[in-house]
Amino acid sequence: MPVFGLVGINSLWSAMLTEFLIGLGVGPMYPVSSKAIMDGVPSHTLAFAMSLKQTGPTVAGAIAALTLSALALAVGSCSCAVILSLGIVPLGLIFLAFYVDPPSKKGTQ
Repeated sequence: MPVFGLVGINSLWSAMLTEFLIGLGVGPMYPVSSKAIMDGVPSHTLAFAMSLKQTGPTVAGAIAALTLSALALAVGSCSCAVILSLGIVPLGLIFLAFYVDPPSKKGTQ
């Protein structure tokens, strides 16, 4: 819930620093998620799974650009950040409920 850290920010420099720190935490997620997809998805659907993974951030950014500005104008930027943060929690719980580690391959770690 790093987005929740943006709620009390009153200056551009504080927001930029917070976003930089969020980026440091999110950056390592991309190679790890690629590895999880490569290990857990059958080879005949691997290209489709990787294309979904790669387009996800772009599509999410487009949806956020379309919706979050209007939401921030309607309820205020702090309330919008809280709503966004609280929306991330159920998505994480859904992922946690359905994710299964792929079986380990013999001879690899």
